[in-house]
Amino acid sequence: MNQYNELKKENNQLKKELAEIKKILGEKANLKSESAVAATHKDAWDWAIKEKIIKGDGAGTNPAGVLTRQQMATMFKRFYDKFIK
Repeated sequence: MNQYNELKKENNQLKKELAEIKKILGEKANLKSESAVAATHKDAWDWAIKEKIIKGDGAGTNPAGVLTRQQMATMFKRFYDKFIK
């Protein structure tokens, strides 16, 4: 019975720690939304949408997400076609 009580106590402690971790992660998610553009990049983001370098349709936008090489190539091509060609 003593071992059961120890395991139960440890389980309760782990549940508390997990709840704290979830709370911390939840708060961080609220600070950095993947669908919101940071204020420091807002002008450039709006310009890139206006110039059709990136799509502003909302379906493919993820301003805080990772940029792949293929996405970068597409952006370079759009820039080239619009301003250099």
